[in-house]
Amino acid sequence: MKKIIIISSLIFSGCVVVNKTFWLLKNDIVGHNWIVGNNVKDLPSDATIKLTKNFKFKGKFSGFGGCNQFKGEYTVTSLYINFKLKEIGKKSCKNIEKEKRFINNILSTNHLYIQNYRLVFSTENHKELMKLFRY
Repeated sequence: MKKIIIISSLIFSGCVVVNKTFWLLKNDIVGHNWIVGNNVKDLPSDATIKLTKNFKFKGKFSGFGGCNQFKGEYTVTSLYINFKLKEIGKKSCKNIEKEKRFINNILSTNHLYIQNYRLVFSTENHKELMKLFRY
């Protein structure tokens, strides 16, 4: 009987983590526009991203990388968020290398969180990739 109680409490606590992650995405991050601004010199200052929700743990994102518009999808698990790029424009400009870094930062992201009113993108090992301002 004790084993059953322990297992069910672990399963329940896992669900709470999933719901908390989703709540954060739903209320603080999703539906807002986020911009790089002048806080990162290796990224285009006018690069933006916006996340929208489709289903409980899936959604879409879109934005501007400094040269091109882009679109993709994301999924949320109890521990991570995973981004998948679906479409990007083919224009070339002087910021193309910065745009590539911006897109790569998005695709390398496993964690999103708010810190000091900024959206922080970080890796699985919590290495910070970039911080964006809400506008």
